Amino acid sequence: LPLLVFTGFATGFSVLTTFLTRWSLLGLGNAGLWFFLFGLAMLFSRVNAGKLADRIGRVRVVVPAGIICASGLALLSIGVPWAFYLASIPIGVGFAAAHTSLTAFTIDRAPPAERGAAIGVFFLGWGVGQIIAGYVLGPLATGSTFPLVFALAGACVLAGLPLLLLKGRAAPSREQPAVPAHFAGVRTAIPATAAVEARPSLFAAATVAGWALLMAYLTWFSW
Repeated sequence: LPLLVFTGFATGFSVLTTFLTRWSLLGLGNAGLWFFLFGLAMLFSRVNAGKLADRIGRVRVVVPAGIICASGLALLSIGVPWAFYLASIPIGVGFAAAHTSLTAFTIDRAPPAERGAAIGVFFLGWGVGQIIAGYVLGPLATGSTFPLVFALAGACVLAGLPLLLLKGRAAPSREQPAVPAHFAGVRTAIPATAAVEARPSLFAAATVAGWALLMAYLTWFSW
């Protein structure tokens, strides 16, 4: 299940790494600046997505993240400079949040002795996504059909979300590790109120502030 869902996200990411530079050369902007903004968005998202997935559940993070990522890919397909740059933010935020949460989801579902194998199967999605991007969507990356590649990449991201909603919530969870033998006789009482709050770090706050100023400038400049 995590592999099927992640393959959709990996296809969207592979479309970016394969075709974004060619797309930018059509007069849309600088691909290097686009990936810089994309990286900033991913940094902010990864800092917070893991904590959020621990608090509210993996599925409740992955599904909104997929919708956000797909909306960014749809925005990227418009083919105007302001949309080109602005799309980097939802794509970066959505992909990083989903990737982090799906990795944790994979570990939750695997027995302790099989977690390495489970992660190996999960990351097969990278290769499958690259194949779909290169050999299935690649022939469309010419002329007037170029925007369709990014729109279809967004559809790939959304494709696995219904399956996750149907099967993911009922999936077995092994989030609690076994207690080591030498601690078996020790009881520790942890109050329910001792849960750690996911407070935004100074780094995340600075990242958001910098991103907001930069995106405001880019949007104004493009208009």
